[in-house]
Amino acid sequence: MNKVNNEKLREEIEKKIDEIGEFYNENKAVILTETDLQCILYQKLLEIESLNQIERTNNEEDFKTHYVHTEVSWFDNNGRLTMKPDISLINPSNLSIENGTRDIKMPTKGFYFLEGGIIFELKFNRSKSCVRFLNEIKKDFEKFERLKQMNDEIFCYFIVFNKTNNQNEELQDFLIDKASSPTHKLIYKTANIIL
Repeated sequence: MNKVNNEKLREEIEKKIDEIGEFYNENKAVILTETDLQCILYQKLLEIESLNQIERTNNEEDFKTHYVHTEVSWFDNNGRLTMKPDISLINPSNLSIENGTRDIKMPTKGFYFLEGGIIFELKFNRSKSCVRFLNEIKKDFEKFERLKQMNDEIFCYFIVFNKTNNQNEELQDFLIDKASSPTHKLIYKTANIIL
């Protein structure tokens, strides 16, 4: 089974996300931006033993890396590097940082990988408004659908953190409707601040 896409690993990931949610609810000013959330999640993912192991890449040289990476560009269905999830889990054995491996031309990003993996799309809402927040979440879902056309082995966590727990009916319905499927899971956390 693919090491970065198995049930046990997903359980460990979800436990770490729950820990972040509890920490945020207890320490309401610890996440001020989406980048704060990204950094905290990156750190928590590296606490998972199977993800922080340094392993060999798919290169002739003895290059090594771990599984967790940020802002990695993925190819869209037009062959352009337009997809950029906040965090990606990539199996090092399927990653190359050199030309010539498997007859694939090196993209401008300086590396490529040949597998599904797990991606994380993060959303953080600081305001009372739900309308713009919901539209941003919907855009991430659309982006994931386009990425899935190119890579059907991919799994996505949509991590949605909200400073308040303000929700209009449309946001509530969307969170329920998109909560889980074989290709993704949406996890919602809040600090429950009253504005």
